[in-house]
Amino acid sequence: MNLDIVNKFQANLDEIDAIFNTSTALRDVYLQGLRTVQAETEGDFWKKQIGNSIKALEQIADTSISKVEQKHWNRLYAQALLLVISISEQLLKEVFNRLLASNLEKIKMLDRRQISLKILREKNFELSRNDWIELLSDQLFSDYEEENPGSKVNLQNIQSIKSHFKSYFELEPRIDDSLQKQLHYFYQLRHIIVHNAGKIDRKFIDNLNKIDVKVPLKIGDRFEIKRKDYQDCKNCFLNLFAILEDEIAEKKLAFD
Repeated sequence: MNLDIVNKFQANLDEIDAIFNTSTALRDVYLQGLRTVQAETEGDFWKKQIGNSIKALEQIADTSISKVEQKHWNRLYAQALLLVISISEQLLKEVFNRLLASNLEKIKMLDRRQISLKILREKNFELSRNDWIELLSDQLFSDYEEENPGSKVNLQNIQSIKSHFKSYFELEPRIDDSLQKQLHYFYQLRHIIVHNAGKIDRKFIDNLNKIDVKVPLKIGDRFEIKRKDYQDCKNCFLNLFAILEDEIAEKKLAFD
């Protein structure tokens, strides 16, 4: 069974990585342009001048560009990390909804779900299977009942992800302690970037202490996201999707 979940996530990561390849790509565009001009130029003098420019550009290695731009890229890694986590959440929701649509009749957690009379009236009391799926998804991913806020499906932390996929689809992704700690760490990191401009607070320290993770920073310090943090984050979520994909295939769940 080819679920293509990991490939889809990798394609999204490639688009994010393109942010950091802009200067290299521009250099290559200039080189191609100069080679074209050189081929069409008459006269040895100008051909030689253009050739010298080509040689100069060819000597600028990718690593040299990286060193020059590193200080600017450090400002982008935090945003890139947020994009990775945001994209992972959207893909997890898509996977959840596809499993919901493909296995609707088998999901026991849905047995007690109710649709309001108002919605039935709006649909003229005629609901197709696709209508039911759309309504259920809307309910599951929103706090549709004030008196039952816990009914929302939350895919924004690793414990909730494991819990919801198990409750609805009897999936138990084999996530080892190391990966679980890393995922928890990046979710906490995302939280302080979004809500605290990257500044370390007591809640961040306490949440990491729960999983025995220490950071060499104190409350009030600002966390600087580096290339390694970004790369580690990508690898963690790639591993998560690979494990989830294997589990879906092993349980032979429909995934249309």
